[in-house]
Amino acid sequence: MDYTFIKSLGRKDIDLVLEMLESCLPFQYAERDTLEKLTSYCDKGFFIAGIFDGEDLAGYAVSSILVGESVKNTFNAYNVQTDREIWAPAGILNNCIIKDEYRGRGFQRELLKVREVVAQNNNVEEIYTSVHIKNINSIENLMRAGYKPLGQHIKSDEWIFFGKLLKDPVYFSHPSRIVL
Repeated sequence: MDYTFIKSLGRKDIDLVLEMLESCLPFQYAERDTLEKLTSYCDKGFFIAGIFDGEDLAGYAVSSILVGESVKNTFNAYNVQTDREIWAPAGILNNCIIKDEYRGRGFQRELLKVREVVAQNNNVEEIYTSVHIKNINSIENLMRAGYKPLGQHIKSDEWIFFGKLLKDPVYFSHPSRIVL
């Protein structure tokens, strides 16, 4: 990884991301990002990190920060029950796509680290994501990085909701359903 570097991507980089996506095999566990989705991420201020091998975009990852009711609504959408009334900002790991020929080289873990740093620099204490139950490599990367499974989605038991505390503890009201 001598020539590998990570940089923030923006609207000017959308064509590069779309070109990278075109070179990937069909996705097994998620939908492919589109021009509209990528533009929306930029418009909403989501953080997009690109990992490069020399000049080649080897992968990218998207994350966002939710506050207040949007955190509660996200928890409800993923069947995570809590009686909390005060919601600190929460980071959401939206997508992480690694180009086929770069898989297995630790790029996903590097993108995970940089998104955690960005979240912490924005006073985020909790970070969450969901992963398809058959996406073993992503699940292993998350668990090695300290993420805990919180439960399965209410709409599909094929997706697992994961969380990690970046600073202080979080208290949930249904500990039998949630492990953190």
